[in-house]
Amino acid sequence: MTSKQEIERSVDIRQRWWTVTGVQLLVALVGISVIVLASKTQEVKPVIVRTEGESIESRQRLLPIAFLLRETEKIGLSDKQVVSLSKLQEEAYKELLPIEDELRARQTVFDGFMKSHRNRQVSMEELLKQAKPVTETGRRKRLLLERYRERAQNLLSEKQRVQAGQLFRRVTERVEKQKNKQNDKEGAI
Repeated sequence: MTSKQEIERSVDIRQRWWTVTGVQLLVALVGISVIVLASKTQEVKPVIVRTEGESIESRQRLLPIAFLLRETEKIGLSDKQVVSLSKLQEEAYKELLPIEDELRARQTVFDGFMKSHRNRQVSMEELLKQAKPVTETGRRKRLLLERYRERAQNLLSEKQRVQAGQLFRRVTERVEKQKNKQNDKEGAI
């Protein structure tokens, strides 16, 4: 081989190397672009951070009336307390029914909005505007429940409140453990 042929061969090798490398870089850039575009077009699900009324302590402070009535013997409620709690529960249900109907209707409207905007991005302002009626109605429901639960707590003695709180804590911890086990099983699949 002459030196001219060697030079041509080395130039040819370099040109092929640049061609192959260039094609690989181009393929990589196209792949990255596709991934970026796909991630931007996916449905964005908002993360909602709850700050009030969600702690374990707050749930234990105001126990559900149905729980108190279900655990009458363990808490040591008198017949008079049971009658008062039953009346309070009926009163709460009557007041709660229209709010729950309104909440379901507003949730249906919001679900329809979300379905109609499934493949389109929605501004946070618009999302909050659409969710506001549901949020406000849910807040009214929560405040109503808290008011009745507080009235129920006031019917109990301090000893009964402590007993009910401990019992409720055990029940909720058991439920939480079951949920965690179920989530662990689903995560392992």
